[in-house]
Amino acid sequence: MTSDSLLALRAARIHTLDPEQPEAECIVLRGGRVEATGSVDDALSRFGRSLEWLDLRPAVILPGLTDSHIHLVEWALGLAQPDLAGATSMEEVHLTDRQREVLALLVQGKSNKLICRELDLAEATVKIHVTAILRALRVTSRAQAIVAVNQLGLTPNSLLSKR
Repeated sequence: MTSDSLLALRAARIHTLDPEQPEAECIVLRGGRVEATGSVDDALSRFGRSLEWLDLRPAVILPGLTDSHIHLVEWALGLAQPDLAGATSMEEVHLTDRQREVLALLVQGKSNKLICRELDLAEATVKIHVTAILRALRVTSRAQAIVAVNQLGLTPNSLLSKR
C-alpha cells in the first residue's frame, strides 16, 4: 500500500466521535489518515473501485486514544514535597541536603553538566534533583527558582549552612 492508495475498512460499527455522524460502517484511509467515514455505498460512490477493502466484521472500530504517562521517580519525589503556598523561609521548603547543594549551584547559574561534575553525580540524578527542587519551590523553571530563593532572602552559602 502506497501513501496515495486508499484503504477502506468495513466493520460492524465504527465509532467516529463526530456528533453529526456518531457511527459509520466504513472508514477510508489514505496514507494512514482518515479520508472519509460513512456507508459502504458512500465510499464506493466517492472513491469508486480504486479502494482496497479490508472487511473486519464483526469487529468494532474505536477512535485512537492517546495514553498519558508519568515519570514515576519525579512524580514520587514530588509527592514528598510540601505545599509552599505562603512559605516565608527555606525551612518550610524541606529540601534534602543534596537538593540544597544542587540548588546552591543552580542559583549560581550552573548547568546540569557543571553541577554533576562538581558534586560527582550522574546527569540523570541531577535532573531528578532539579525537578524535585522546582516542585518544592512551586516553580516551573530554573529562573523562577532563582527568583524564589531570592525572595526568601537566601544566597548559595546560606542554602548550604541551613542544614
